[in-house]
Amino acid sequence: MSEKMKKLYRSRKNRILFGVCGGLGSYFKIDSNIIRILFIIFAPVSGVSMILYVALVLLIPNEGGKRIDEDKFKEVNEFKKRAEEKIQNIAKGIKKK
Repeated sequence: MSEKMKKLYRSRKNRILFGVCGGLGSYFKIDSNIIRILFIIFAPVSGVSMILYVALVLLIPNEGGKRIDEDKFKEVNEFKKRAEEKIQNIAKGIKKK
C-alpha cells in the first residue's frame, strides 16, 4: 500500500539553462515549454519569475541528487545580472513611451 513519493528534480535531459522548467514539467506531468513560456511572460512584468527561477535553481537538486555546484552558482549569478539589466532596459523603454 505504500506509494512511491514523487520528488522534484532539475531535469538533466530536458533543459535549456538549468533544467528547472524540465523538472517542473515532469513533476506536474505537463509540457515544460508551457512553464518556460510562463517564466518568460512574467519576467518583464515584475521580475519575480527571474528571482523565483534563481531560487529554484539553488534549491532543487539535479536528477542525480546533487545540488548546484560552484560553477553553476557563478553561471546563475551572471544570468541573474544579465536578466536584471534586460528588465531595466525594458522598463526604461516602457517609461519613455
